[in-house]
Amino acid sequence: MTSASSAIVITLSGICLIATCLWKTEHLSEGCNEGSLDSVISTKYNPYVLQSSSLPGDSKFHATITNGFVGHAIYSEDIYLNGLYNGEKGDSHRARIPSTLPYIDTENLTIDNNSSSVIIPFTLTSLYALDMLSGTYTQTFGVISSISKTNLCNITQLFYAHRYLTRLLVTQIFIECVPNIHLSIPLHSSDMNDSSDITFSDSKEISIDNHEFLLRCGHTNTPEQPDLYILNICYSTSNFPPHIVVDSNCEKQYFNFTYITSISNDGDDVIKFVSLASKYMKAEKLLHAHKEEWKKSWADGNIQIESDSQRLDSSVLSGLYYLGSAFPPRSFNEFPYQFFGASPGGLTNGQKDQCYLGHVFWDQDFWMLPALLPLYPHLVEHGLKYRIARLKSAIEKAQSHKFDGAFYPWESAYSGLDVCPGEVYIDFEQHVTGDIIHVLRQYVYLTGNYAFMHENIPAFPSSLQTTSHTAWNMTYETAKFWLSRTVYNIDTNLYEIHNVMGPDEYHPCVNNSAFTNAIALQNLQFALEIAVKLKIDFPEKYRMSHVANLMFVPFDKVENYHPEFDGYRAYYDVVKQADTIMLGFPLGYNMSADSWDNDLNLYSYVTDPSGPAMTWSMFSINYNERGELVAADEYFLKQFDNIQPPFQIWSESPGGYGAVNFLTGMGGYLQNIIYGFFQLRIHDSFITLKPRLPPTLTGDVIRQMSINGLKVRGVSIDVYVATDVYSITLANINNKNDFVQVIGEGKYKCLRKNSDSISLPIFTSSRIAVIQK
Repeated sequence: MTSASSAIVITLSGICLIATCLWKTEHLSEGCNEGSLDSVISTKYNPYVLQSSSLPGDSKFHATITNGFVGHAIYSEDIYLNGLYNGEKGDSHRARIPSTLPYIDTENLTIDNNSSSVIIPFTLTSLYALDMLSGTYTQTFGVISSISKTNLCNITQLFYAHRYLTRLLVTQIFIECVPNIHLSIPLHSSDMNDSSDITFSDSKEISIDNHEFLLRCGHTNTPEQPDLYILNICYSTSNFPPHIVVDSNCEKQYFNFTYITSISNDGDDVIKFVSLASKYMKAEKLLHAHKEEWKKSWADGNIQIESDSQRLDSSVLSGLYYLGSAFPPRSFNEFPYQFFGASPGGLTNGQKDQCYLGHVFWDQDFWMLPALLPLYPHLVEHGLKYRIARLKSAIEKAQSHKFDGAFYPWESAYSGLDVCPGEVYIDFEQHVTGDIIHVLRQYVYLTGNYAFMHENIPAFPSSLQTTSHTAWNMTYETAKFWLSRTVYNIDTNLYEIHNVMGPDEYHPCVNNSAFTNAIALQNLQFALEIAVKLKIDFPEKYRMSHVANLMFVPFDKVENYHPEFDGYRAYYDVVKQADTIMLGFPLGYNMSADSWDNDLNLYSYVTDPSGPAMTWSMFSINYNERGELVAADEYFLKQFDNIQPPFQIWSESPGGYGAVNFLTGMGGYLQNIIYGFFQLRIHDSFITLKPRLPPTLTGDVIRQMSINGLKVRGVSIDVYVATDVYSITLANINNKNDFVQVIGEGKYKCLRKNSDSISLPIFTSSRIAVIQK
């Protein structure tokens, strides 16, 4: 068998891509149809579809399917479950579950004439496609007779992590053949491969709705902490045959085979979702329910670019797809579970020695959540609740280091205690504590949801002594931590923070990291602000205010810039990644325009060009705000070296190196669009915009850019940007007494009902406030 020299996109004419029975359906056409099947080359442009006639040369750049609960990289032998870790402390990593999904084996496919049993020689055409609009991945093959050159069969296999029934991974196989064909397709999976992380019991057969399933349960081998427990895992999978055999007689025939895996920490939960899957398949709505949930997600909010470059147009959508898939969908409210945060490599890798082990870093709080916040504030709540629930563990860490308050771990997993394999990061990379409060502050400002500060979040792991925590508890305890970290310098009459590591990990254990001191200051100020807003009193209030007023952030008056730390050697010390330049954005630290420019120019010279992907977004955003548009565009385009074709999988470093499915880089890129080219700024009671179009990859025309479903205090607005003008349109307002006030370029307008809008020239600023009656 050989492959066709040129790929053809196969259209399955007349096939209904919805399961119409549990495991197998045959749809018969009328009459005895002769001839071949349609083979159509698709030329229709769709930025939501990433497709290729061949797979990437490196398997780590295959597409992924996840739903915030379970994840799988296509063609891999692994499945990963939210919160399932194995290994103690620094040995902690995601526990590998052998993949249960059957894949069709085209290498050993056979086809013959049904009446004469004569083997038919053939070639295959292929198409591999990730449809981000529906959250599905397909591999499609056309079986072409080598003799007649006609198309004998079309075979499509569909994969998805069910967006509504979140315990399910599903694959469906659709086959269409001409009359008088006997087709045999082998199936294979790695289900029975051993896992070094999990001890499984023997599989047993169970029957649900008169269909047979295999049920297998086990547990991880080593708990995360000595006094914690091992974690349970169960899954049930369709009992699929070694081969799919298709016989088409007189008529052209259509076949549909559906196989599911239900997976959870609890056996009863597994069986519940198998039963639900059975119910939805009987009603022919299994795939439909999944697509509808994705439809709701995209309707919630999206960002679109329209240009002559599909790579550019799809880059924003793929970032939203992959990043949004790492968090619980809307159906979480109906089928809740404990969410364990988002790791830099997402939920499709993280086993031992791989892609940050599935741990949660500052990447979630500082890079991912701010990118999701303007469109999906409910997803940001999940990330914040993960941190709030583990406040007790952060308090324990602070106490173990002889500090007050809450000191969050550099790497967190199941319990919220340290699981980082490197002591230097455990002890010194403390800015993560303030990074968490940074996104909480942005969330409260944008949504106006101050009630969230008092919402009781169940403590995790559960404790008899502590049943719940609040966002205020977390804000207060982290501020106490920074208070205990400050040292008074009698010579300068300022407070300093010693022995830390900033985001630049090339320089551990320094005094007065500019970024760390600035994020600590913001943490202290937010605690004081919330205390006033919510009329909360606490004993450290006056000292906290005093320290905040006298917090030292390094500044060189002679060179008019901010040294990264005490003793930093300008133009000599190489910097790993964005660090001090983030004083401008996102921290909004008060400085002169000249100082800001000098920071950018100096650190652009010394930042490692092979550093992590998100670095360049921060240079671009800051240069854009300073009006240095050429530099802003150059740094924006530099990020495309980290986007690997054809499925736009991000790598941590340029050229495909480092961690893959790098959600941190995607978060930085999306921030580049939102906070760079839309120039969104979030203030305590309003937002501002100053948009312009981004550059194209090819130099061709970019026609427009839009952000749809920007959430501001319960109101949804759309922003459309063209070459010379942008418009702000009220998309949804629930309270008819509220209205949106827009001020810009000498204009003032109140948007009171849906579709009300205002237009302004690009490069001009607008101030948008929701006036609530």
